[in-house]
Amino acid sequence: MQITVICQYQPYLRALLKTLVLSDYHQYFDRYWRPHSLVMQNHQSGKVSSIVWSDMKLQVGLKDSDFTKNALKRSK
Repeated sequence: MQITVICQYQPYLRALLKTLVLSDYHQYFDRYWRPHSLVMQNHQSGKVSSIVWSDMKLQVGLKDSDFTKNALKRSK
């Protein structure tokens, strides 16, 4: 199934600033859909940023405590 989601950021009554395109969705555990391609375009500067996931893993045993400020500092 081909799914594409487009999100546009346009402040009230102003020009379009950014567009995010999420595509190449894959289904995990017969329930969760996740995009493997994210492309953000800045319409003011013309720059484009892309993220492409190649090996997404879910339910790998991470805890909330793995994401505290101190835990993230230790992981650097």
